[in-house]
Order: sequence, then structure tokens, then C-alpha cells
Amino acid sequence: MTKNVLILTTSYGSNELTVVAQRKLIGAFTAKRVVFNELDGAQAENKERRNELFGLSGIRGQYPQVFIIDNDTNHTEFVGDAEKIDSLLDCDDLPSEYA
Repeated sequence: MTKNVLILTTSYGSNELTVVAQRKLIGAFTAKRVVFNELDGAQAENKERRNELFGLSGIRGQYPQVFIIDNDTNHTEFVGDAEKIDSLLDCDDLPSEYA
């Protein structure tokens, strides 16, 4: 079973807290050598997928959000927003899919 980590971000940086949260999350994943893909929710070509991800998380218009995608089944699971992932990182409790 192959899984990928997906980070839903936005290049529309109207909110400084969002920009900082995205940088922090990407920096932490990079430091921990977590392999991830990034999807820019502000890009028109990503609108449909972004809306699907918002539907899964139940959180609309808030970035970043982290998902795990099972490549075998194409099932996508919401892991958390920036606050939840910060908590997992602080506790060194990232799911095994991140390794």
C-alpha cells in the first residue's frame, strides 16, 4: 500500500498567519524528511480538488490542511489543520504514513 502526504496551501497570501503557518509546516516536514505534495488551492485549475478537500475536512478557506492519500484505493483522509499538525509534531507523534 502506497500513501502520499498532500498539503493544501494557498499562494494568495492575504493573511500573514496563513503564510507563516504554511512556511512552518513545510519547513517542519522538510526537516523531518516527510515526502509530500503541495496543492495550491488558489489556482483556478485546482478549484475542484480544493473543494473536494474542503468537503473532507469540513474546514473551508483555511490553510494549510494536511491529507493522506492512499494511491491504491485513491482514498483521501484528512489529518488536520496547522494547529493539529503542530501538536503532532510537538509530541513527535506523526502517523507512520509520514515516514
